[in-house]
Amino acid sequence: NLKSVNQVKSNHFETFLQDTWRHESPVGILSFNYGARLSYWSWNREWLFSPRVAMGFVPEKNDNFTFRLATGLYYQRPFYKELRDTVTQNGNTRVELNKNIKSQRSYQIVAGMEYKFRLAQRPFKLTTELYYKAQGNINPYNVDNVKIVYYGQNIAKGFVAGIDLKLYGEFVKGTDSWISFSLMKAQMTLNGKKIPQPTDQRWSMNFFFSDYFPGTTRWKMNLKASFADGLPFGPP
Repeated sequence: NLKSVNQVKSNHFETFLQDTWRHESPVGILSFNYGARLSYWSWNREWLFSPRVAMGFVPEKNDNFTFRLATGLYYQRPFYKELRDTVTQNGNTRVELNKNIKSQRSYQIVAGMEYKFRLAQRPFKLTTELYYKAQGNINPYNVDNVKIVYYGQNIAKGFVAGIDLKLYGEFVKGTDSWISFSLMKAQMTLNGKKIPQPTDQRWSMNFFFSDYFPGTTRWKMNLKASFADGLPFGPP
């Protein structure tokens, strides 16, 4: 049996500032997009300050290249399911809402490159991104069939790291197609043990191809394929 009587009443306050700076020089074009977000939630009396900055650079010698670097501190407030702290004793289950819960936190850094080129007189673009996320105050969860059950407490920390590669362009003239490959590792430390996160999908390949029917551009076909590693679905 499960018994629960709870009432949620809370207020949110949020404000943010953002600015963009752009500078052209003989070396190239440099741009910055930077800002900060400040928020407060009365439920757990939590103040959050989230700064972030993104930089872009296009070299003068070859403007087909674009380099990007972004970093910031991000928070994810808990949803209702994450507030639930479920306790079972002697077959009796009681649900209480955790008023001391904190927002999950991640410090992120992303480095990317974009290269535009022409092949067989058609435009193409190759993009590469490397990313790392250091996570704190993780609220773990288990997946039971289609049901997600959170632990209801900030009891883990972890990281996510990976690389994304994507080739995009007109494999067939006048259409858009792409192929991508990704590697990722998502790990957390729970009760002193290092285990995979439920989103830990080590690799994936994706393919999207479009083409016209012979003799006409009024009809188009799309073909999409995905092949990926499995998911652990939760702590073992």
